[in-house]
Amino acid sequence: MQLLKGLKKKLLSEIPCWLASSKNSYVLVTDEIGEILFANDYYREEFLAHSQSPPANFTDILHPSDIPEMKNGMLACTNNGRKSPYTIINKSRVSNSNNYKSIKWECSIFDSSSEGKPLLIHLGHDVVIMENESEYKSKTSNSLNELIDDLQIGVVIQDVNSNILLSNQKAEELLGVSKNDLHGRPADHEEWEIIK
Repeated sequence: MQLLKGLKKKLLSEIPCWLASSKNSYVLVTDEIGEILFANDYYREEFLAHSQSPPANFTDILHPSDIPEMKNGMLACTNNGRKSPYTIINKSRVSNSNNYKSIKWECSIFDSSSEGKPLLIHLGHDVVIMENESEYKSKTSNSLNELIDDLQIGVVIQDVNSNILLSNQKAEELLGVSKNDLHGRPADHEEWEIIK
């Protein structure tokens, strides 16, 4: 138990505090077989029963059909010394219930080690929340398009690098290009003196 406390303290010093205390991301550090060495509060509150504080095994919380793929992913991370994340979507059982949430996990080697064994860091996001955010952004973008399309002046919206993200029909008419030709190109393109 003392070893786990020392390891948790070391892990907390290496994981950015904004990530360890995140209320938007699930953060786990496990050994190569899935024993949970660290879980942030967001993960604990959602998935670990009060009696199940670390050490517990990550696979105990997964839907049985997802366990083989997750084990293969963790094995791929450790065998290949993989620094780029292994991504998987699986179902994790919500604490004290029979309900599951779909979580998108990214797993990669954590730079720390315990007795020469590799440690893995898992970063997870609720798939439903991700889909809702994407849907909201799409609706917002559509509303903005409708708003600027009704204007009688040419409008282009740029990112910080001057690449055109949105434009209205009047801007396309003035520049003599279609929306597909306009978006993603820099607004200070030499052909488009009218924008400058």
